[in-house]
Amino acid sequence: MEGKQKRESFRKKAGLLAHHLRPAASAFALGIGASLAATLLRTLFTQIIRFTVDHALLGETDGLPAFLLDAPAGRILVWCAAAAATVALLEFGAGFVQDSNLPKGSERFVKSLRDALYGHIQRLPYSWHVQNPTGDIIQRCTSDVEVVRNFIAEQMVELLSTTFLIAVYMIAMFAMNVKISLFVFAFIPVIVGYSLVFYKRISKGYQKADEAEGELSSAVQENITGVRVVRAFGRERDELEKFQRKNNNYANIWMKLGDMMTVFWSLGDVMSMAQVFGVIAIGVQLCVKGEITLGTYLAFVSYTRQLTWPVRALGRTLSEMSKAGVSIDRLLYILGAEPEKGPEAPAAANLSGDIRFEHVSFAYAQKKVLDDVSFTVKGGSTLGILGETGSGKSTITKYLSDKFGDSVTVLRHDDYYKEQHSMPFAERVKQNYDCPDAYDTELLAKHLRALRNGEPIDCPVYDYKEYDRSDKVRRIYPTKCLLLDGILILAEPKLRELMDLKLFVDTDADIRILRRIRRDVNERRRTLDSVIDQYLLTVKPMHEAYVEPSKKFADIIIPEGGHNLVAMEMVVNFMKNRIL
Repeated sequence: MEGKQKRESFRKKAGLLAHHLRPAASAFALGIGASLAATLLRTLFTQIIRFTVDHALLGETDGLPAFLLDAPAGRILVWCAAAAATVALLEFGAGFVQDSNLPKGSERFVKSLRDALYGHIQRLPYSWHVQNPTGDIIQRCTSDVEVVRNFIAEQMVELLSTTFLIAVYMIAMFAMNVKISLFVFAFIPVIVGYSLVFYKRISKGYQKADEAEGELSSAVQENITGVRVVRAFGRERDELEKFQRKNNNYANIWMKLGDMMTVFWSLGDVMSMAQVFGVIAIGVQLCVKGEITLGTYLAFVSYTRQLTWPVRALGRTLSEMSKAGVSIDRLLYILGAEPEKGPEAPAAANLSGDIRFEHVSFAYAQKKVLDDVSFTVKGGSTLGILGETGSGKSTITKYLSDKFGDSVTVLRHDDYYKEQHSMPFAERVKQNYDCPDAYDTELLAKHLRALRNGEPIDCPVYDYKEYDRSDKVRRIYPTKCLLLDGILILAEPKLRELMDLKLFVDTDADIRILRRIRRDVNERRRTLDSVIDQYLLTVKPMHEAYVEPSKKFADIIIPEGGHNLVAMEMVVNFMKNRIL
């Protein structure tokens, strides 16, 4: 049974790779062929050196071509030089073909894979997205895709090249002398096995280092972003101690890895030197006895030196290839999920009129949110939905936008952070982004008025990595209904006057923090301590200063958000009376 499951798993993985390799097949074929040709040419170059030493320099006639038997040493040397130059040029050409085609094949492969992932994710049902953290999905579509790319473009090519190299060198060396060849190739399984065992062991250390680096980066980012609040609450010592703990942990992991790598390379160098010295010792004896020529001796030394690094790297390659299997399984988890069946969302063109709900029921994660609800929203109406993170306001917003697609426009207050191009990056990260001054409310109000008048807008796109508005914009066209989402929208009079209905989603603080912890830890990979610190230092003070006081401007207050069925029914009745 277990063997059958393994075969089925292998079949699925191979099928995935084969499908997305089709657009890149020609490029990969040229690149791999050129790599193997370069390996063969390097073997030939060493044979030319052997031929030159034996025949051009020492005057040996055994094995000399007929047309060179009576030729002077100078002519033989010229022929050897011409052959070496030709092989060198061919090797350069093979390397050029390899370097120009393998990157192309890699990009075509990964493009096909990303297109398939993104397209499939768009068709997955809402319940699947609820059950799978966003951070994990992003990790699969970025890091795991990159691991598979490295497997195809680097590790597989390296494995094929190294295997071909060993095979060709084995043929060439055994053809020259069996005794030395047996000695050389006796070391190969030892060195490969040693590298394989080591890299499997050290991979766990690298994983710990990656996790520690992520925690350290999160601590630095969160501290710098909220440095003003940290200073205001006198938490400098606590933040410093927390950073030092994470920094010490990260440094200690890398020092241990450094010690392990030192031992590994030292022992590997000893085995490689033993192999080379053994070849030198045996070769000298056979050369003195006349069993091999000086050129053959030099060729063996050259082949042995050329084999050293590829053979030592083979263990690392085989060890890292196991990561690709895990990443492929993670990608198959997404691609194997059953897409949602049903009609596509209606196109935005030529849409007019009202949004009408007729006997709608909706549930996710085994929780019923709407039960036989009917209401109508007039075309051009604007609904403002306010609520702190974790309050539950997203239930209504997501459902409306998912259900009606391009018929509903969602504008988020967070897209309208002020432009800060002239401010240095170090200063931008220190700004408080939870207060009204951080937003370009004038521009948002202008855009709302334009959409309500039937005019398209260019919505700004905010770059959260740069802490600044990007140069890109999103073209948004007027739709039947506007949903305005944000924690501070009711704190701004200019926005309040543009809303036909103002909803405040109210949830107890303990529920909000628990939901926030679940989201940030599971989806955004933050530590529990960092989430709590951010809530106490930034989120809570800003909520009390701006969000909570704006509740008085709401038309309707909904406790517990979309999970409150009684409140939802009240909203429906209100909308029937006010909007119809």
